[in-house]
Amino acid sequence: MNRTKQPQKLRRVAIPLAGAVTLSSAASLGFPDEDANLVLVILAFIVGGLLSMLVGWPVLWLTERYFQTPLRYLVAGMVTGLLIWTGCVLPNLVDAITATAAKPFVQPSGFKEGAAFFAFIGAVSGVAAVMIDRFIRLVERRRKA
Repeated sequence: MNRTKQPQKLRRVAIPLAGAVTLSSAASLGFPDEDANLVLVILAFIVGGLLSMLVGWPVLWLTERYFQTPLRYLVAGMVTGLLIWTGCVLPNLVDAITATAAKPFVQPSGFKEGAAFFAFIGAVSGVAAVMIDRFIRLVERRRKA
């Protein structure tokens, strides 16, 4: 294997890995039942990795066009979290908007709290991606030395 290509491959895996670790950690903290904990962590790990690939990579590609600092992972994580939250809440929001033709608009319950929670989880995932990126750079420097 070519040694110059290996860090690039590791960087491609950093975003799904950060999302998977973050979601599985949040799932294990949110559901402390010991019987289903391992299955839940594995399932959350897989779902977190897939969501990070489907949503996180395109958001990171767009974010990298405007930000060149390591904090681009943090920004991309927060935007990814908000996009995933929007996908989760969109059916309820559409129902709330269309069903209130005669009544005033009522936000779904937990609307703002859900956005803040998903943005926070995205920020934690972004911080994890920054840490993975820093680790990859450290390994690169040690191999060159």
